[in-house]
Amino acid sequence: MRKSPCPPCVLKESCTPKSLFKRIFMTAYEDCYHRAYERQLSRRGKRMKQVRQSTVEPFFGSLVHHYGLSKINVLGKAAAHQVMLMAATCFNLKKYLKTFKRKLANSAAMDTMAHLTGALFTPLIAFTPNF
Repeated sequence: MRKSPCPPCVLKESCTPKSLFKRIFMTAYEDCYHRAYERQLSRRGKRMKQVRQSTVEPFFGSLVHHYGLSKINVLGKAAAHQVMLMAATCFNLKKYLKTFKRKLANSAAMDTMAHLTGALFTPLIAFTPNF
């Protein structure tokens, strides 16, 4: 494609003083980019960004810094997707087991407390008069 100088324009001297033309980069998706940018600037967009930063990004940071996923050593998008799914599954399983262990400990403590409480108050209930 042959490049031709800018057509006679009033702003030619201020726009491109040393070159013959100015290349303007535009894409067919320009309106989509603008809509997405406007959504990001809205109140809802800012809230969504805040939620994402507090939920998703710490997960990726943990994978990179603590679990050695700063580099994925597989070829292709499908294999990289499988690695990320496996890492996410392991991360969620570890998180679930940690929560489950805490709930189990709390449950055992509550069962013990209920057993002790029941043993202490059973004689009192037997001697309580019915009104």
